[in-house]
Amino acid sequence: MKHILEDLWYSYELGNPMIPTKELEEVLEKAYQSEERLRENLNEKENELFLKYEAYMSEISSISEKDAFIRGVRFATKYLLAILQ
Repeated sequence: MKHILEDLWYSYELGNPMIPTKELEEVLEKAYQSEERLRENLNEKENELFLKYEAYMSEISSISEKDAFIRGVRFATKYLLAILQ
């Protein structure tokens, strides 16, 4: 079952790219500006560590998003089955 849900997630992810909203664009701009200011004050080793940190945070976000999708599909399926009974 988990394999089916993961396949569904990947097909969903590929077919439904994120559509930026005004709110998201504002937050992304603030994050970008903060990151630029931060990087100006970091040395080379600190920059490398920061890049690794960003990669880990991105991976955590992706894992969390996939997990939320799978839980949502499971919930919707259980809900539908309860209605049909």
